[in-house]
Amino acid sequence: MGSPGSPAYAIYICMYYEHIFHTRIQTLQQHISGNNIQLYEGFRYIDDLFALFAYNKTQPITLEFAKLIRLILSKYTYHPNMLLKPETIINNSFCFLETKITYNGSTSFDVIHHDKNFNSLYKNNKITKVKTIHATSFAPRSQKTNIILNTLHRINHNCSSDYLILKATLQHFFVTKYFGYKRKHFKQALNTIAISTNNNLWHTINMLL
Repeated sequence: MGSPGSPAYAIYICMYYEHIFHTRIQTLQQHISGNNIQLYEGFRYIDDLFALFAYNKTQPITLEFAKLIRLILSKYTYHPNMLLKPETIINNSFCFLETKITYNGSTSFDVIHHDKNFNSLYKNNKITKVKTIHATSFAPRSQKTNIILNTLHRINHNCSSDYLILKATLQHFFVTKYFGYKRKHFKQALNTIAISTNNNLWHTINMLL
């Protein structure tokens, strides 16, 4: 990782091993007689991976299958030199790239856009990782609005409820102010996403600001 071609190589290599993994699992799931149960769901971006393993409490055999599938993925899917490093789970929550996933019990999850700078800025007035272009950078005027708009689209896609969209948007507004963006840039971006998504929630947030 780190060389110019590494993202493409990582994708190709992981796809190869994951194809083998899916073939093995399909054979395994054929042995779950009479059940059309999806025991896992996974998503990977380049070399970042998360997977969820489900089971039915009324059918103990599904828990054993879920444990077996997790073991196959973590230990016997990728090349021996490709090691999976688990993320820290705090209060039933873990982060995957710019997304935070929280397990609420049963089959319920909260998914919210995760800004890595928000908590540090809010608590200590310091950033942890510069990912936003400062508003004073040499760029066309429209780029200030477009930078905010790009994140709003990720928020719209990543959040699992209107409440979490509102929460993530307010956090983003707090962070962009630190990077020199004005309220007018944010409101312009909100107006644009409201039109493109036809979601009145964005109009409501715009009026709140």
